[in-house]
Amino acid sequence: MLLGTVALLLGAADVPASLEQFIPAGWKAGACPASYGRNSVLCAGTDTGPFKVDHHVPTVWIRTPGGGCTAAREASRRDSKQKGFTLVRETVGRCGSQAAPCVEHELRGRSSDAARVFEYVVCPADRDPLLVSYGVSSRVALAFHDTARRQVRWAEGQVPVVHTDPIQIGPEASLEGVPGDPTLNLVRSHRPEIERCRAEAIATGRVPIGKVVIKWQIGANGRVAAAETLSDDTKAPSLAVCLLARIRAWEFPPPKGGGVVFITCPFQFRAGD
Repeated sequence: MLLGTVALLLGAADVPASLEQFIPAGWKAGACPASYGRNSVLCAGTDTGPFKVDHHVPTVWIRTPGGGCTAAREASRRDSKQKGFTLVRETVGRCGSQAAPCVEHELRGRSSDAARVFEYVVCPADRDPLLVSYGVSSRVALAFHDTARRQVRWAEGQVPVVHTDPIQIGPEASLEGVPGDPTLNLVRSHRPEIERCRAEAIATGRVPIGKVVIKWQIGANGRVAAAETLSDDTKAPSLAVCLLARIRAWEFPPPKGGGVVFITCPFQFRAGD
């Protein structure tokens, strides 16, 4: 997602007034390269300042994917996956001078020195949603995060969307995720149920190997209101069915503020001995 050189950004002289708020002061802005797609309306970047690290050029990439907010969020996830980025966290908030509904995606590349991306799906009431992506070296990502939020005028929401790293299931497995996350801790406590689903799949003659990604909604009372399988590459049909049945029976701490929480959790199943 990072542009290779700021020179690519100079195809247009004027920045649309409605998009100026997303461009940090002093950054050069203009038309995006054609390879960025017809929905890319503005790009910007700088080759100076504290966020320039070696070959990494801090950039902004603004798109108008069309459709509603749900479609824009799916487009963001799809594009990120195609470019080899991993979704680390999603958070709901408000962005812009009109405090429009907004979802923040934090993305990371495969290597330790790869780019880190902070992407905002901004959903104003009077026009189509925007995808505003900030790319920067992972070495300065922590400091840059505050800059990105200031540019989009971020206001923290009351309804978080939590994404955890894969939960490893199988021999000598470990449960990974955000340390101290109470939601992940509760999922950990249900590991015996997940292991039983794995055992039942093995009993049918198929050892599940691969990742099952499940999304569920925690209602205001802490109960699971809905659950669905987003992807399954284990080729063990009974496994996801069993996981969904277990998850729907779980109870979580009620969300703060009386809202709802959406969990997207990848379960990584490993081969047995």
